[in-house]
Order: sequence, then C-alpha cells, then structure tokens
Amino acid sequence: MIWLNLLCLFAALFDGLLLYGFFRAGLALPAFIALHALSGVIVCLGFHVIKHKLKYYTHQMMLLFYALTFFIPIFGIIASYTLILWLKHAHRHYKNTKIKSMRLTYINKPLRIRYGMGGLHLRLMSPTANMQSKISAITKSLTVSPSRVNNLVRTMLSDNNDEVRLLAFQILNKQERKLMPKINQAIQSLQSATHPNQQYVLEKKLAFDYWELLYRALIEPHMADFAIKKTLGYGEAALEKQPNDVTLLTLLGRLSLKCNDRMAALSYFNQAIVLGEFIERILPYLAEIAYQQRQFHAIKAFFNTSTAIPNIYLNKAQYQFWNATHES
Repeated sequence: MIWLNLLCLFAALFDGLLLYGFFRAGLALPAFIALHALSGVIVCLGFHVIKHKLKYYTHQMMLLFYALTFFIPIFGIIASYTLILWLKHAHRHYKNTKIKSMRLTYINKPLRIRYGMGGLHLRLMSPTANMQSKISAITKSLTVSPSRVNNLVRTMLSDNNDEVRLLAFQILNKQERKLMPKINQAIQSLQSATHPNQQYVLEKKLAFDYWELLYRALIEPHMADFAIKKTLGYGEAALEKQPNDVTLLTLLGRLSLKCNDRMAALSYFNQAIVLGEFIERILPYLAEIAYQQRQFHAIKAFFNTSTAIPNIYLNKAQYQFWNATHES
C-alpha cells in the first residue's frame, strides 16, 4: 500500500505541475498531452503493485483507471485511487463462498435402513416372492457392501426365473471384470520382470487382487482354495523381498484368519504391530481370535487399549458390551 500511495501522490503532483505549466507557463499542447499520459501510466503501475492483494485483477480494470486519469486530470487520479482502495476493502470484507449445487431428482434410502440384510434375504429366498420383488431386492443390494451381499446374490444364480438369474450374474460379472484384467496383466508383467523391486510390486498387487476376489465372494466355492493359494503364494513371495511391509503382514494375517489358522494369523498381526502398523487396525482381528479361543478377558483388554476403536473399526454396541465399564 505504501507504493500505491506514493505513486498516486506523485502522479497527482506531477499532473498539477503540468496543468500549471499548460495554463500559466505556456506549455505546448502536444507536450502536455504526452506528459499527462505518463500520469495514467504511474497510476496503473500503482494498481499493478498491489495486484496480489486483490481477488480480481484484469487488464480491463487497468484500462478503466488509465481512462479516468487521462480524460479527467487530477480528479481522475483521485477517483482511481479511491476505486483501488474500495476494491481492496471489498476483497477483505465481502468474500462470498460459492457452493456448487446439484439437482437431486430421487434420493434412495440405504438398504440397511429399509430392509436390512435379514429383510433382503427374506425377499430373495422366500418361495412366495414374485419376480419383481426379487429384482427390486437385487437392485437395491447395490447399496450394500459387496463383501456382505455377494454371497446372497450368488444364490440367485440358481433361481427359477431367467431374469433374476441374469441380473444376479450381471452384478457379479461386472465386479469380476474390473479385477480379472488387472490380474491377467500383472501375471504377464511378472513373467518378464527381472528386477526384485518390480517383482515385489507385481506380487503384492496380485496378492491383494486375489484377496479382493475372496473378500467380495466373487470366486466360486470350489475355486476358493485356488484363490487362497494364489493370495498366500504371491503375498509370501512379496514379503520375502520386503519383510517390513506391514500391509502385506496384515493381509496375510487376515487370510490366515479366514483359513482358521489362528497361530499364523497371530504371528503376522504381531509382526505388523511391532513394525508400526496402526494398532487400532489390528486389534479387532486379535479380539476375533480371542473370541474364537474363548479368551473373553483378553477381548476386554483389547477393546480398552484405545478410544479410537469404537469410532472407526467396531460397532458401538459391540464396543460398549466388551468395555470394562459395562460391568459397573
């Protein structure tokens, strides 16, 4: 602001001297016009100096200030200076937050609120349910996590109605088509990979992709063992190259837990915790293992180690039940 004040003051004094010279000292008109034009340049320079303090800075605004200064001697400089100060003040005190809006034509309630998994199962498996009811339920199942609902949708592949079977197949096939090309491409790349780091990246990717097939129940039951072996094989191969990868340790722990190998799962989870894995991410699985082993006191100890668990990884009712304050 200091430079703006000095430049505008200098422009006003300079313009005043030019007017005095033109009317009293006999300054020629061409010389007066040429020198007077310089006053406008000085004002524009002052505007340019404070452009970082203005929200809107355009060449059209600069042209406006120049025109005011050129066609209205002295008073144009005062008017330009006043406008510049107002712009700066408006930028500071009149900020408008623009929020883009989207027109919503239909808001669908989540399935878990309208049906719940039990209601969905009833509508799909009931012998008295008609085709439209089943199709509607399958369609609404898209609002539920695939890992929870895919097994139920898979049962519709043997339904008596062709449309129901086709819709269920399309839902599962659409998810599978997103994963299988990635798996096939990674397998091809791994065959030609020679550098250990490149092999590690591809093996880790394959382990997680095969796990995704298992987690989403996109594998036929008789193919589950094959997917488990692939996940375990690629995961262990990647872990040999990067033993400190906590994400791989967590993945292998979850896979071992899925295969009911609790000792292996505990080993992987404990290694991940030692290497710095977010402990709240591991504790629910440790609590699940403790529950399977009927070590209920251990569950309470796990659930009281952190206040982040009920808000992130656990159902609130579950946390309150196993919390130490529940007994009081």
